[in-house]
Amino acid sequence: MSAYILNSYNVISLEGPDAVSYINKIITQKVPTEPDGMAHYGAWLTPKGKYAFDFHIITLTPSNVLLVTQRAQDLLPKLNMYKIGLDVDCVLHPDQVYYLPGTAPPEEAYTDARLPALGSFAFGEEGDPQINDTDYFLKQEDYRTYMFNNGIPTSDVYEPEKTFVLEYNVDELNGVSWNKGCYMGQELMARTHHTGVIRKRLLPITLEAGTLNVGDEVYLNDQKIGTLKGVATGVALALIRLAHVTHELPCPVQIGPHRIAGTLNLPLFLSPEKLKD
Repeated sequence: MSAYILNSYNVISLEGPDAVSYINKIITQKVPTEPDGMAHYGAWLTPKGKYAFDFHIITLTPSNVLLVTQRAQDLLPKLNMYKIGLDVDCVLHPDQVYYLPGTAPPEEAYTDARLPALGSFAFGEEGDPQINDTDYFLKQEDYRTYMFNNGIPTSDVYEPEKTFVLEYNVDELNGVSWNKGCYMGQELMARTHHTGVIRKRLLPITLEAGTLNVGDEVYLNDQKIGTLKGVATGVALALIRLAHVTHELPCPVQIGPHRIAGTLNLPLFLSPEKLKD
């Protein structure tokens, strides 16, 4: 078994009787009140319905919830700002975060609810019980590549106050509850959900060679169809205008000013019908 070491990820612990109700009021996901062995996924939106934060939510007890985040330094002050009048403490958890790929998580690991076949989260130091069967450790950049190959963005791919999370497939990755109570930014989400109109989607592109950068344009038959939002080893994520995707996926595309060859793919969690704008 291998494990990715997520050095830029931290854990924030919400502790107190209002822990679950607090986080439920501010994010797109419905957080369970009892532990279920899952690392649920959700986003915190701006009042205009754009991305502010995303994180993984683990309920340990009805009064203790963990948030796994790549942006703890920005998220923690926000959590403390909005908890006025609630009985909950928000503190940084000291453990190292690991990601264990595969479908057989060890005891005390938490299955990734975005795509349960993908892997699970675990915490601690090398040699701790939950990761003591690990044969070798992989770098965080390898985790980024693993996620991108599956069409899943890491937090640094999102643009705060600009990204519309439904275009980044957050709902398809089990990050939105459509039957929960109100939360900030819900109006735009609900309106888009009911109309069913999403004109752009974040899709993975496998690369043959060459160096690419975030912001490079993607072309299909010399027509611009999208823009790169994240780049990893041998793969990139691009926000694609669906009206311009006239071929079945996978299909060849060209990227950047030098028209580097790549293949635009459909991630396993996304059905072909979702590409119809």
